[in-house]
Amino acid sequence: MGSREFQLSFEGNSCSGRMVEPEVRSNSLVVVAIHGGTYFSKYFDIENYSLLQLGVDQGLSVIAIDRPGYGRSTPLPDSPDLLHQNALYLDTIIPRVVAELTPGHTAVFLIGHSMGGAIAITIASLRPEWLSGIAVSGIGTIVPPELPGVFAELPLEDLVTLPVEMKDAVMFGPEGSMTDDMPEASHEANTTVPLSELFDVTSGWVDRFPELAKVVAVPVHYRQAEFDHLWVTDPATVGVFSQSFRQSARVDAGITSGAGHCIDFHRMAKSFQTQQLDFARNCISR
Repeated sequence: MGSREFQLSFEGNSCSGRMVEPEVRSNSLVVVAIHGGTYFSKYFDIENYSLLQLGVDQGLSVIAIDRPGYGRSTPLPDSPDLLHQNALYLDTIIPRVVAELTPGHTAVFLIGHSMGGAIAITIASLRPEWLSGIAVSGIGTIVPPELPGVFAELPLEDLVTLPVEMKDAVMFGPEGSMTDDMPEASHEANTTVPLSELFDVTSGWVDRFPELAKVVAVPVHYRQAEFDHLWVTDPATVGVFSQSFRQSARVDAGITSGAGHCIDFHRMAKSFQTQQLDFARNCISR
């Protein structure tokens, strides 16, 4: 069963993405996936790596949403805390999208990758009644010392296009960690990224995280890739990150071996995504 694209309008603002709905639901859960920067919702629906396909095969409804300014979703006004503004907006929009596309669902679980993970954590800190839990990856609080300098050398344009070779070098792990079709197969999900998001994720988000995390109450699944080039990844940093969720009902944190920043595109993808979906189901069965 393939995915279908959607485009909805709320108060004149467009929200796009793609979704799958099983013929027979296994439960009342819907998974909403939030992509990171430089990718749009197609990130979660690459052939042979599709979270949407894996979910629907397991009887789950899955919606991959285009964040503001991606796909055909209306952009938000530019802001130095653009990721935070994304979260405030999506907190109001996601339940409306779910009600429109998959009526009858009573539990929403968020999966967020990279910037999408930062946004999912921010939404969880708002404690919406509709949220059952979150699974995030590719997001941290300590960036490699050279990364801000790399971003500073990018063209000062509102929308930045990362050169493909540069992007692949930071998003993927070493040879052997992916199959022969990667990273090329991922390129159909490539797009521009607002410059403000790049600066926000390496500065503003890092500063906001401790206050956000300490009020998150829902269960949290957290994975970092062994070969993540955008965040410092080691047992100590993953431990500190996970311990920041002081009020969370449950935190499952760890490092995914043999993968780069985009775990979803590596050999470990299916195992990783299965862990996320199993965690999501557990959040409504407890």
